[in-house]
Amino acid sequence: MSQQGQLRTGSNNALKEELSQLKATLAEIFRTKNIALIIATWILFGMIGPLFWSFSSDYMRQLGASPKVIGLLNSTMALVSMLVMIPGGYMADKRGRKGLIAWGTLLAAFPYFARAIAGSWQPYFLATAIGTAFERVYEPALHALFQDSIPERARAFTFSIVDALCWSVPGMVSSVIGGYLYQKFGVIALRWALIATGAVYLMSAAMRFGLEETLKNQKDLISEPLNLRSTLSGVSDSFKGILEELSWLKGPLGRMMALDILSGVDWGLTGGFWLLFALDVIGVTRFEWGLLEASWNVIYVLLVPITGILSDRKGRIKVMRFSPGLFAILYLLLVMSRGFMMAFVVWVIWAIPDALWFASFEALWTDVVESNKRARISTLRSVLRTIAQMVSAAAAGFLYEINPAIPFCVAAFVWLIAFLNLQVLAKEHAVEV
Repeated sequence: MSQQGQLRTGSNNALKEELSQLKATLAEIFRTKNIALIIATWILFGMIGPLFWSFSSDYMRQLGASPKVIGLLNSTMALVSMLVMIPGGYMADKRGRKGLIAWGTLLAAFPYFARAIAGSWQPYFLATAIGTAFERVYEPALHALFQDSIPERARAFTFSIVDALCWSVPGMVSSVIGGYLYQKFGVIALRWALIATGAVYLMSAAMRFGLEETLKNQKDLISEPLNLRSTLSGVSDSFKGILEELSWLKGPLGRMMALDILSGVDWGLTGGFWLLFALDVIGVTRFEWGLLEASWNVIYVLLVPITGILSDRKGRIKVMRFSPGLFAILYLLLVMSRGFMMAFVVWVIWAIPDALWFASFEALWTDVVESNKRARISTLRSVLRTIAQMVSAAAAGFLYEINPAIPFCVAAFVWLIAFLNLQVLAKEHAVEV
C-alpha cells in the first residue's frame, strides 16, 4: 500500500474512532436519569418560554412602564434573586437538591397566571417578584444536581449539547412564532404565552419529583426533620456562610468570579433593553426581532457542540480566550446598526463568541469546585453577579433615557476589562484542564 493510501486509511480509522467515542459519550449522557429529566423539562421551557421572554421588556412598556421603571424593575428582581439564592444554595448542600427543585418549580408556576392578567405594571411587578423568588431559590440546587450528574470526561461537551438541545433548537422556532403572534395579535399573544409558561412549570414540577437525590450519601448532609426553627437557623447560617465562601475566592477562582461579576454588569446594563433598542433605534419589527433571535440560535446550535469538544480536549481557556474582546467589538457594531439586515449580520456573528464562551466557562467552574461546595459556590456566583446586575440595571434605565446607545457602549467597555482579566488568567495556567 502506498504512503498516501496508508495515511488515508489511518485518517478514516481515526474518524471512526472519534465518532464511536462521540456516540458513547452521548449514550452515557442520556442514560443518566437526572440529566434526562432535566433535559426534558428544559426542552419544555425552551419551546414555550421564548414566546414571552423574548418580548418581556416591551410587555412592561405596554403596561405603562417607562425605561427608568423597567431598569428599576430589573434591579429589584436581581435583589430578590440574591436574597433567596443565598439560603437556597445552603439548603441544597445541607439538605439535598431534589425537594427544593421540585417544590420550587411547582410554586413558581402560579405567579405566571397572575402576570398574564395584570392590567398595569404594578401588579405585574408584584407577581414577577414572587415568581422570581420561587424560581431562584432552587436554582443553585438545580445547577448543582446537574453538575453532580454529568460525565467527568465530557463536561464542556455535555453543557454544549444540553444548551443547544434545550434552548437553542426550540428557540429557533419559538422566537419566530412568538414574533409573528405578537405582531399579529398584540399584547393578548403575550398574555396567552404567560399562561402557557405557567402550565409548563406545573408539568415540569410533576416530572422533577422523579429526580434522584445526589447528596444522599454525603457525610455533611443534615438528616434532622425540617421545621420552622431549623429552617430559620439554616437561613441564618447561609448568610453567615457567605463570608466563608468569599474566602475560597483566591487566585484563579477570584479571577473567574471577576468574570462572572462583569457578565452581571453587562446583563444589568443591556438585558432589559435589547428588544427596546432594536424596536426604537435599529428599526426592526416585532416579527423581525423573532427572526433575529432565531438566526442567532441556528448558528449557535451548529457551533456549540464543536466548541464543547474542543474545550474538553484542548482546554477551557484556550477556547474562550478571545470571546470578551469580540463581545466588546460587537456591542459597538450594534449601536451603529440600522435596519434589519445590519442587525442580522451582528446577531449571526454574535453567536460565535457566545458558543466559544458558555460551555467552556461553565465546565471550568465544574472542574475546579468540589461536589459538596458546588451549590454554595453557584449561589455565591449568583449573589455577586446579581449585586452587579442590580446596580447596573438601576442605572441602565436612566442611561437609556439620556441616549439609548449609552448602556451598550458601557457594556463594550465592561467586556474589554473582562478580556484583559482573562488574559491574566490564561497566563497563570493554574485552572487549565
